Amino acid sequence: MRHLSKPIKTSLVVGTILCLINKSFTASNLFGISMNYLVPFLVALYSRVAYVQEAKKEDKTTISR
Repeated sequence: MRHLSKPIKTSLVVGTILCLINKSFTASNLFGISMNYLVPFLVALYSRVAYVQEAKKEDKTTISR
């Protein structure tokens, strides 16, 4: 759960900006709205997980030396 905090915040900010740019705040465009929030969330989550995994690799390398 700790790794989800930053991606959720990022997706809320970026998703809202994208919705405002696209002016897609209508009930009939539910798919477009959800994509505006889902895509930034997935990108931020992927970046966070990749960073954590890389940091763990570096720690293991440092410890084994």
